[in-house]
Parts: sequence; C-alpha cells; structure tokens
Amino acid sequence: MDWIGSYSSLEMESGEIEDVDDSKMYYQWQIDSLKRAVSPRYIRLLDIYKYAESGNILNKGILFSYTGLKNKKVELCGNFLNWKCEPMRKNQYGVFYRLVPPTSIDENFNRLTKYQYKFKVDGLYEYDIENQELEADASGSYFSIYHLDKTDKDKFITTIILEDSELEEQHLRTVKFQIYLPENDSVSVTGNFNNWNLEADYMTKLPNGIFEMEKKLLPGTYYYQFVADGEVLADKFNPNVKVREPYDELVSELIVPTRTDAIERK
Repeated sequence: MDWIGSYSSLEMESGEIEDVDDSKMYYQWQIDSLKRAVSPRYIRLLDIYKYAESGNILNKGILFSYTGLKNKKVELCGNFLNWKCEPMRKNQYGVFYRLVPPTSIDENFNRLTKYQYKFKVDGLYEYDIENQELEADASGSYFSIYHLDKTDKDKFITTIILEDSELEEQHLRTVKFQIYLPENDSVSVTGNFNNWNLEADYMTKLPNGIFEMEKKLLPGTYYYQFVADGEVLADKFNPNVKVREPYDELVSELIVPTRTDAIERK
C-alpha cells in the first residue's frame, strides 16, 4: 500500500507543476508517510522541522525523493547546488527526500528553470528512475532533468510593501495585499490591524484572477488572513506563517519596517 490517510504516492503522479493544486498544503507527516519515491514536483509544505528552527511553518519548493530502504546515505547533487551534494532526510519507510527552494539563478542571473540532478547513493551516483527525462553527461551516464518553466507567475503573488512617495505620510507605509484566486468571487483581508474583522477590508478582483487592496499601516508586526467566499486562508506564498493562539489557526506574518528613504513609488 502506497498511501497513508488522504495522501499517497499515486496522488503526486501527475508530474507537472501546473497540475499541482496550489490551494493545497501538504503536512510533514504526509511526507514522512510516503512509501515510495515520486518524480520531482513543486509542493507547499507545513514543515515542523522548519518551524522548530525558525518559527515559520510554511515551506515551499521542489520535492526530490529516492526509494532506498537498505541504503544508509543518499545525497542530492545538481546544478542548483553548484554540483555540491546535500544530504536527504530518510523517512520511516526508507524514502529519502529533500525540498529545494525554487530560487536558484542561472549563469545569466535569470531564474533557473532547468534543474539537472543526480542522487549520490552510498557514494555512487545514480539518475532518478522515477523521472523519465534524462540528458547525457560527460561520463557516459545521465543527468535527470526537471523543468520549472511551466509556472504561472500570477499564482505566486503575495503581499508586498510599496515604496511610498515623499509627499505621503512619513510615519505610514503602504501595504499591498494581493492573492491569486481566479475561481473566487469575493475576498477580504482580516488581521490584527482591523481587529480581525472579516468584512472591514474587501479586495478588488482584477481580470487576471488576482485580488488586491492597498492599506496604510504603521511600522510594526502584523498578522493576517484572507477570507475567500467565506473560507479563511493564510497568504499562500508568504513563507512567514505562524500559529494564532489560542485558536490554533495559521496566519501570515507581515513586518512593516520604518521608512528611511523617501523614494517615488514605481
């Protein structure tokens, strides 16, 4: 059996990043319950290990995995690591995995879209048997290839702090709340800045499926959620996710810094 609870290896077999449900988050226990490796794909993960290290719980990136029940050490090597080999974590079923942030750049300082990689298994290099796309290397073997060029950039939009004009209030910053939800009709933002009022700040929907709203805030630390047609959501692509006590809700954290330079808004 390849699955535990609502999660399975087969569920991730679609392969392309555009097939991943970007409204879904995976939990760490689901990755730890994976019983066999899958081909690489972009996921969003509620990561207890990251939470213990940094206080942030949301992790996102490309999941690489290798089935190696009898192996002691598996490392991931690739052009996105400058061909250094980094250790992979082994779950209870012998599946090694590593989540790689999609932030690498190529030699032209553009976002890396072609990921070349191999596994180093107990000292020996292997290509990924779960991934059918291969490319010959100089040693007569193969690289495995993963493409990150089918992403939709609108899906990855998140809340930002704008550069205010010197003519605007010096003690306030303009925050642009935004989220990509093309299937929804109504979205509002709620947080400690509006006393968690679900209806105080409705957002405007653009033709590309992005909801947006600008709000003036004092410098400080804020926590917020989106309310999409009645469903409460954390900001999908803000990596700073906290647990709101005592409600045990996931909320996004936003730190608004003091403005030091007066820069015309772009």
